[in-house]
Amino acid sequence: MNETQSVLKLLGGKEIFPQPIKSDIQFFEEINQGLPVFALDKLIENHLISQSEANRLIVPLRTYARRKKQQRLSPDESDRLTRVARIISYAAEVIGDHSKAQI
Repeated sequence: MNETQSVLKLLGGKEIFPQPIKSDIQFFEEINQGLPVFALDKLIENHLISQSEANRLIVPLRTYARRKKQQRLSPDESDRLTRVARIISYAAEVIGDHSKAQI
């Protein structure tokens, strides 16, 4: 599995990307459109990042509440989310276990 596919899987895979993402450029375009809030929820739900860490690193709590209603993150927030997911993916690759690769 390549890096992008690993990150996509952490962010919810086919649940948020019904159409297969076949290239890094296609993934970059999705990020620029804004990822669904569900992608962030997925990281939190899987205990890969805590809500407080997400609020500090990706999107503040009040903004998160607004984004929940809009159902999409901004491109900047999506970029930060993707960067955090990449770090978790790298850590899991080195350590060998996603649950131990928490931030």
